[in-house]
Amino acid sequence: MSPTTKMNTESIRVQIELLKNKLDSIEETLNVQEEALDLLYKKSKCLFEDAIKETQTCSQENIMRKAFTNGRIPKILFKN
Repeated sequence: MSPTTKMNTESIRVQIELLKNKLDSIEETLNVQEEALDLLYKKSKCLFEDAIKETQTCSQENIMRKAFTNGRIPKILFKN
C-alpha cells in the first residue's frame, strides 16, 4: 500500500469516527428532547385532570399557577 493510500485510508477512518460521534450526539439530544416532551405531556395531562376534578369554580389563572412550581405564570401565556 502506498503512503498516499495509507494517508487517505486513515483520513477516511477519522472522518467516519467523527461522523459516529456526531450521530451519537444527535441521538443523545433527541433522547433529551423526547424526555422533555414526555414530561410536558404528563404535566399537561395532570393539569387538565386537576382542572376537571376541581369541584369549586377555579379561574384559569389559578389553574395555571398550580402548573408552575414557582406560582408565576409566564407572560407568553397571556393574550395581548
